[in-house]
Amino acid sequence: MSNPAQVLADVVMLFCEERFADVSSIADLATGPLSVSTPRRADLAIEKHCLDLLATTGPPLAGAGVVVAPYVLKEDPYWLEWWQADPDNPPTGTRQLAVDLNPDSVAFRDYTTLTWFEEPQRTGQRTITGPYVDYVCTDQYTLTFTAPLRSQKQFLGVAGVDVLVRWFEQHLLSMDASGDLDDGCVVVNRAGRVVACPDGSWVTGDLIRALGRERVPAPEWQVVECSGTPFVIARQQQP
Repeated sequence: MSNPAQVLADVVMLFCEERFADVSSIADLATGPLSVSTPRRADLAIEKHCLDLLATTGPPLAGAGVVVAPYVLKEDPYWLEWWQADPDNPPTGTRQLAVDLNPDSVAFRDYTTLTWFEEPQRTGQRTITGPYVDYVCTDQYTLTFTAPLRSQKQFLGVAGVDVLVRWFEQHLLSMDASGDLDDGCVVVNRAGRVVACPDGSWVTGDLIRALGRERVPAPEWQVVECSGTPFVIARQQQP
């Protein structure tokens, strides 16, 4: 008999690798134009590719693009090119995100302080941020996948994609041909926050204190690591 927690871990790891493949495809297009001595935003020919990614249906993406490090572009101290899908009707209704990028404006928000930007810059590694309510883009629980853009030793920004947590949860259910994943499994991040729970016994954002990464899980929990991600699969043992 299969281990439901390991089955779910395998599904989650595959899903994350596929999303990072999407991120890498954007990064490959963006790194070259940003690596020249005087890069311009007009050189970032990523729009068609991002729109093509947003047009996928299995599972859909909520957003895709690049966020440029400060003063990499000569004409703009801050810049991002990010496209969004209509969260209620994917993959139609795509639009480019419009935000105030003037650092002197009261509406300006310094994106370099946000985890999905700061962590790839600091570590040089790809990052999954969430679940969090994305008040800038989706207004819903979101997972953001980002990876650093680099030319030699220079950090140029990040490439990334957004996935709505509800779409992620629906994908997990769609991959469960055996029905095993309804058996008490829950996807949890390193802080012990619930990402998704196929059987509905926990909801996104719930905190399971016993499963925070800095803690030893309580004996009643079986925990399986999702390698290469900040997630674990937890399943309460039946008494």
